[in-house]
Formats: sequence, structure tokens, C-alpha cells
Amino acid sequence: MADDIFAKVLVVLVLCSLVFALRKSLGPRTMFKVRIVDGRPETVSGKVSSSFLVRIQEVVAANAITGGTITGYAQGRFIRLGFSREIPESAQQQLRNWWASFGWSAPAVGRPTCSS
Repeated sequence: MADDIFAKVLVVLVLCSLVFALRKSLGPRTMFKVRIVDGRPETVSGKVSSSFLVRIQEVVAANAITGGTITGYAQGRFIRLGFSREIPESAQQQLRNWWASFGWSAPAVGRPTCSS
């Protein structure tokens, strides 16, 4: 009987380890994606505030950007911005500066639970 319980606990631990490893290997969750088409930002997935879209439009116009993408990735409680190569570093920094003051947090996600 003790061997049977030990075997079940071992299986549960192995499965939990696999779930954890798989979640890590998939990378950060994408919270939103904004595509710039012909100099205009449009939300492709997720939700973004209208003030963020306005700021993107201002930065795009000031830097003469005609295309590219801005993606928000969950990193713990925070959202990290990622940029396509069409967006110059100076424009990226302008958006990061805005994000540091006005951006929002990633929603909490429950940790995978393992139960027998």
C-alpha cells in the first residue's frame, strides 16, 4: 500500500514538473499587439487604452514610421513592450517612457495546481 501511494505521488510530481517546464518553454504571454499600417496604429489582439493608441500615433507621426508592430508581453506582474525592427530605438524609448508612467499591469494568472 505504501508503494502504491509513493508511485501515485511520484507520477503527480513528474506531471507537475512537465506542466511547469512546458509553460516556461512557451515564453511570456502576449497581452496585446498593435500593428502600424500606413502610419496608423490599430489593435490586432488584446485590449489597449485609447490614450496608448493616441501616444503611439504621436510617436509614429513624429518619427515618420509607416509600419511595424508593438507587442505587450506579460512578465510577472508587469507588461514589457516589444517592438519590430521597423520602429527606431528613439521611438521605442519614447513609448517605454510613456508606458512607465501610464501603462497597466498584467492580470494575475493562477499557478498550475497539481492534485491527485
